[in-house]
Amino acid sequence: MKRGIEAAFEEINSLGGVWGSKKLRLLSLDDSYEPSNTKINTDFFLYNITPPSNSLNGALFTNASTNENNIRNRVFFGLIGYVGTPTVQEIFPNVTSTGIPLIGSFTGVGWLRTPFYPNVINVRSSYDDETAAMVDWLINVKLIRRISIMYQDDAFGLSGLNGIKRSLIDRLKIPLCSSGTFPRNTLHVESAFYAIGPCNPEAIVLIGTYAPLAKYIKMVKDVAFTNSSNAKESSFGYKKANDIIFLTVSFVGSAALTEDLTKTPLPSLQFGSTYYTDNVIVTQVVPSPMETSYPIVRAYQRAMTTYAESQPFTFIELEGYIVGKFVYNVLKNMVGNLTRSNFIASSYFDFASDYADNSKSGGAFIFDGIQVGRFKWCKSLNIFNYYLSSATAFNNTLPTTCTINCNQGLKIVYMSSINMKSGNISFDIFRNFSWYSSDSCISDVNTSLTKPVVIGQSIQVGSIQDELVRIGISTAFNQRNKNSINPIVLKTLYHTDTMTLINNTRELTKLNEAVSLVAYSASSLSFDSSNSATVDLTTNTEFNNIAMVGISAINTLALRKKFHRPLIHVFTSVLEQLGAILDHSMNQYNHTV
Repeated sequence: MKRGIEAAFEEINSLGGVWGSKKLRLLSLDDSYEPSNTKINTDFFLYNITPPSNSLNGALFTNASTNENNIRNRVFFGLIGYVGTPTVQEIFPNVTSTGIPLIGSFTGVGWLRTPFYPNVINVRSSYDDETAAMVDWLINVKLIRRISIMYQDDAFGLSGLNGIKRSLIDRLKIPLCSSGTFPRNTLHVESAFYAIGPCNPEAIVLIGTYAPLAKYIKMVKDVAFTNSSNAKESSFGYKKANDIIFLTVSFVGSAALTEDLTKTPLPSLQFGSTYYTDNVIVTQVVPSPMETSYPIVRAYQRAMTTYAESQPFTFIELEGYIVGKFVYNVLKNMVGNLTRSNFIASSYFDFASDYADNSKSGGAFIFDGIQVGRFKWCKSLNIFNYYLSSATAFNNTLPTTCTINCNQGLKIVYMSSINMKSGNISFDIFRNFSWYSSDSCISDVNTSLTKPVVIGQSIQVGSIQDELVRIGISTAFNQRNKNSINPIVLKTLYHTDTMTLINNTRELTKLNEAVSLVAYSASSLSFDSSNSATVDLTTNTEFNNIAMVGISAINTLALRKKFHRPLIHVFTSVLEQLGAILDHSMNQYNHTV
């Protein structure tokens, strides 16, 4: 964040600065991601209280050269780019009470957005947004329902947990598979490892810093090496450990997580040389810093190359650069005196209409091909008259109340995967989740997340016929879904015996909420309770109250001998086909019997 903000400020200063050639400067103090240090640093920024000599930054003040511009004599216009939820939480009461601008914090926690505080100006999408994008992809694309979460046991972790609960449980009514926690600033993830595994999750959401998350990912993936068949769960759970999807939010630092995952040698190459980074998904709040089709990325790369040390471009630097450019754009459009209150007012003010209350457009800042905002003032008043000294002829106050307060500038989340194919670390953006057309945050929108209509299928492992039928059904559904807002999807599971078939059916109907079953392998079904190699449809309760359409076999009469209400045949039987052939042959050649 620091490097990105500084690059933006240096770029602006090189072009003449703002407000009569004033230069933008950034003073950064280390807090080591500890809230107590953040409090000491912020007390200096807000109240000019010199940090104690034995504090983390005490020496900086004690040893300040008299030949330098002594930092103790500086006046700070605002706070920018604070990193972390627990750190911001520590200073939040003082910031809101003083009214100093808190701009572009590197955290997506919900309480920075709701309730509304005008001096808290968020740029990035929230953790609710990022976790909503995860849930949307898992439920609607990957068709996964067994979702677990491991989270850091502090305000940051809880914000991620709350985001998952809002999307998965509150909106979609899908329960969490399992959960586990670990202490902040530690690598103690063992308890979480043991707590999460027994439910055999298909996907695990991770909320924390990169080092403990990397350790946990490797622990889970290593289960696959000790379970050679990978079909049955180990003593820890984590069935099919090599297929589990891991998802984490942008705060983690994609490059740092990847470097940690790749520094440990693999026990074997059984699952490929990139096994530790396979199926690891990181949500992002900005585009890929390498994707130069975006004007903002080209501007960022130019600034970093010109004004910063040369090193790989990163998502976090790009976010810092966007925050820095946002500050410049607010200052550029400001009316009145150069004051903090005018800066805050201008963030919410629609200069095209003189409106800034919640009923109207609000403040929007478009630069380098991106839109930051609209920021909406969550009160019924004319903010221009309220804050700015200049009078206006317009009186746009409306008797409204704030029902929506999505106090953030960016309304898009990108899904990224790690790409190690070239031997270098890169990230592929494969999906985005955007809601710029809505005034709301994801947490305020009931219709942003939906579940697909699921059709369930269980087929025999290795059956070519069943696999071809599956492909045909999926193709038909995909064609149907192209212009539909309510997709129909096929969820296919595979079985090797009757017990697996029954368990698959239970999972499809109970967990995946399948409305119908389709194209089941006929070789596994019968009306014969004495046949242990098949499932008797008439006596097994899993099949009593759900339609079974188009059993995947045409050469058996076993399932046509008697009527079974849930069973809906689509294909003609082998006798009907043979009869048609004989009829054609007789008519073609005038044969008679």
